[in-house]
Amino acid sequence: MFLSIVVSLTVAVALQTDKAPSRYMSDLVDYYLEQAPNKKAANDAAGISRALVFGWPGVAAALSDEAKPGPSLLGGAMQRSTQGQGRELILVTMHAVELLGVRLLLLFSALPTLGLLLTIALTDGLVARYVRRECGGHESATRHTRAKRLLNRGIVPMVAVVWLIVPARMSLALFFLPVAVGGAVLVWVMAKYFKKYL
Repeated sequence: MFLSIVVSLTVAVALQTDKAPSRYMSDLVDYYLEQAPNKKAANDAAGISRALVFGWPGVAAALSDEAKPGPSLLGGAMQRSTQGQGRELILVTMHAVELLGVRLLLLFSALPTLGLLLTIALTDGLVARYVRRECGGHESATRHTRAKRLLNRGIVPMVAVVWLIVPARMSLALFFLPVAVGGAVLVWVMAKYFKKYL
């Protein structure tokens, strides 16, 4: 979460000059809310993630009324930080946390399809393994190990991290289609060249 907030602050404040940083992040959250298959669940995920991080007494009141912030457990620090540029940074951080919650929901909504595709690849790979073993084909532990390493340490974790951290507009289908196909090919290779007895 920390890395997501830092990257969002950097992109929204340093790279976006045509609109306010909080407006850019708010538009990004709205874009992903529109992309969600279940908009109510996506709104709930955004609200829960925001409440978990910014649910302290006085934070919402201080941000809603810039002229006269309400009392806070943090004392004068909250009042000083919710004025001017500090207010903008807090709003960007709030939207970054909302964005992380919505993207997590979208990631979890794509997992059943990915699981189905990987199950089909595993089944086909095991059939190819059976054919290879019956026909006297060669075994290759190197192919199995490299495919396993690339799947576990390369494709899936890297794409999930990029999906969760980078504050830019990315289509879920276009982003995860290459990952799903690449993961299915790697699972097929792992299953085909699996050496141990089943």
